[in-house]
Amino acid sequence: MLEAEIILEEVNPYETFAATVENDGRTMYLYMSPLKDESLQPKAVWIQNLIPAPDETDREAMKKGMAPLLKKTSTRHPEGLAAAEQKRFGILWFQEGNGVAVYIDEKLSAVIPPWSGRDGLFGYSSECISQDAGTVPLEEKNTGLLERIRENEEFWKNRNSPSYWSSYRDSLLEKYEQKFGKHTKYYTLSDRKYPPLAVVEFNSDDKVIYATLGMSYQNMPAVELSTKLPDEHVRSEIITARSSETEWMPGLMGRIAVYPWLFNRWLGDGHTYESGLTQPFTDFILTKDYGKNFLEKPADFEFENRQVNFLLAIPIHQEDSLVIKARGIPHVLKRIREKAQPVYRWPL
Repeated sequence: MLEAEIILEEVNPYETFAATVENDGRTMYLYMSPLKDESLQPKAVWIQNLIPAPDETDREAMKKGMAPLLKKTSTRHPEGLAAAEQKRFGILWFQEGNGVAVYIDEKLSAVIPPWSGRDGLFGYSSECISQDAGTVPLEEKNTGLLERIRENEEFWKNRNSPSYWSSYRDSLLEKYEQKFGKHTKYYTLSDRKYPPLAVVEFNSDDKVIYATLGMSYQNMPAVELSTKLPDEHVRSEIITARSSETEWMPGLMGRIAVYPWLFNRWLGDGHTYESGLTQPFTDFILTKDYGKNFLEKPADFEFENRQVNFLLAIPIHQEDSLVIKARGIPHVLKRIREKAQPVYRWPL
């Protein structure tokens, strides 16, 4: 087996996946490998053949654990192409962090999308002219994909602007303060380079409110893999309350805020979050329905042409998490909402 040469390697801003361009002397491939979550599978897409293509799908290479060549009828250059030098490559990450594109001479060459691995599709390549070995053609008719690429380019351009975060932060904080009053504390999550996240604390007469700030600064990953209306769910913030200031609550809210990008899973209406903490009422049901016995929902907030969902995090006991698994979220929510007093006046 030939030893592959790494031409280019880059870790995404969330430090959850690494993109690698490899040359094994026969082919060039783009790989995307998880760095921390072992439950996630590495993905790969063919970029080009470096030697003449076989007549049929390269199953022999697959059996040997080698990267397969694309067959003659599937590649634009059946005779193979010379390997591009490192300086000719560029990397573009999807804003969710779970997809990546590679450029050669500033031209889009190959893409591993967030939906890689579904229906036998692993990625797109401009050198591919018909599907083979999980690679499909990257063509102008891939309008949805190309629009995502353009959106990602614009996304990272904006994130590199020094004033972009502060403008977003101040606009969202204004929405919070219109509903909850002037914030009393602002906790910056400083243990990660990206995404920028904060937890904001508000005090009222009978409760302390905690709200995330920064989740809606980028799309959550994996939304499109589990809902037919992803645009309605990709941007969210989470709000909860307790009867008094709780020392560890900002840290817990920070863990919830970064969860989607650390674990490539989204948080939305009807989801639960299990913290793993031993303190009671540190698990949550997330809902868009604020009801009458918790707190009021902030006014609508739109960012980058997407509506932001303000998800209410209703604290539940660890025992409730077990009941949910047996009887479902609606059963537990109904019992909670039937209580005469606000939830944050439980022993919280």
